[in-house]
Amino acid sequence: MVSGLMIAVILGVDFIISIWNAYQSGLILGLMERHEIPEVTFEKVCAYSGLGEAYVGLTYVLIIIIGYIALQLQYIDFQTFQVLLTLNFLVFGFLIIGFGVMLTVQSIIIAYKQRTAKSIFIALYNTFAEVWDIANYIEGFKQATSILTASRNAEKGWGRGRSKDQGQAAVFILVIVAMLLAFLIVHAAYEHGKKKALAVAL
Repeated sequence: MVSGLMIAVILGVDFIISIWNAYQSGLILGLMERHEIPEVTFEKVCAYSGLGEAYVGLTYVLIIIIGYIALQLQYIDFQTFQVLLTLNFLVFGFLIIGFGVMLTVQSIIIAYKQRTAKSIFIALYNTFAEVWDIANYIEGFKQATSILTASRNAEKGWGRGRSKDQGQAAVFILVIVAMLLAFLIVHAAYEHGKKKALAVAL
């Protein structure tokens, strides 16, 4: 019960952070557009990295939520759910780390320039979170690949005793649904931030 509650809290926090990152990216890029900064700058690359982080982070969360709902509704069995989570970890977990590196570097540069308590705290938090994510990814990589290998060698098991092809199709559908839903939410938050930037008084 406690572990389930903790997972729900973590997913909820990640969900909110992803939406906030999308909003902030829209705000920053909107301000750059307002100030007519067409060239590629480090700040602009970081803003797009934040948008990418928001999208893959939200997709990661939604795959877990949608997959769990599908499991409870018996659309998939536990092994298929396990494969879904494994693919989610390997693909979207890797992308989260990739975008996170850029954002961590940006926060360190900002902390070095500003040298305020807030900027230093953010830089330290981002660095700790990135190292933590990388360590967890390395630790879980071997187990994740072994799960995929075992499922690939099994004749059945993907999808409540049905054929493996049907189970793979179920995984594919769930991932696509999560990606589309994440895109709609991230796009809405991004557009809200951009409109805010274009409307705020300077």
